[in-house]
Amino acid sequence: MILTRLGQGHELTLLGEVTRGTYRLESFSQQDLVEAMGVIERYADFGLGLADASNVVLANRHGTLDLLTLDERHFRVLQGPRGVPFRLLPADAD
Repeated sequence: MILTRLGQGHELTLLGEVTRGTYRLESFSQQDLVEAMGVIERYADFGLGLADASNVVLANRHGTLDLLTLDERHFRVLQGPRGVPFRLLPADAD
């Protein structure tokens, strides 16, 4: 999404930050994949892919409602831990 919305330069900047350890990459197990498939099936009418579903799985794992995303179309519909709507950043920043 960064590539299509902001361009290759921004995407490469982010990937550079990831390689320097600025962001922690989470593991994704077979059980996480099963859970992600359940999210995709639950929201079948919205055309979710693995990337969106994996963010829901990881948010549930960490008990967070805060997501950094520009994808309001999907994440305004998806529910976070305990069925509570996500807070989408930067859109919902106070």
